[in-house]
Amino acid sequence: MKVRGIVAAAAALTLMGALGACSLIGGNSSPTRNPTAPVSSSQMVDAFSLRVGDCIVSKDLGDTFSTVPTVPCTQAHDAEITYIYDLKGTIFDQATIDDDAQPKCEQAAIDYVGAGYADVATGLDWTYFGPTSDSWKNGDREIDCLVYTTSGTNDLTSSVKGKG
Repeated sequence: MKVRGIVAAAAALTLMGALGACSLIGGNSSPTRNPTAPVSSSQMVDAFSLRVGDCIVSKDLGDTFSTVPTVPCTQAHDAEITYIYDLKGTIFDQATIDDDAQPKCEQAAIDYVGAGYADVATGLDWTYFGPTSDSWKNGDREIDCLVYTTSGTNDLTSSVKGKG
């Protein structure tokens, strides 16, 4: 099973904190997605199968998770993936991960949403999924940057891309 964990870090995140990454524990029994088709209906997606532009319902994710609820961006959601990359390094260190992810994910939010995303009126902030110490041992180096609504509800019903 692939597992993601929630890790505290990143910018002044009022709702979600920085969200942790995936580990490979046992076999892969998590659902996968069509690699070429966008999400066309609400579905649970393997945590390693997220893509930039995916709209997700993240508010109910626990400390660890193997799948992420995705929805078409026209349906109610609270977050959207803005950038995905792999970390370099061989030793797990949360402070180093935070130092690497923070500027990249903040810039990704600006590039994806637009420079005005940080205006309090937009109700958006950014965070990321990143490796936990356990997932790191299993080769997880993935960072998934995302923008989320600070309202704590699924009040987004369109993509945030270019809306800054």
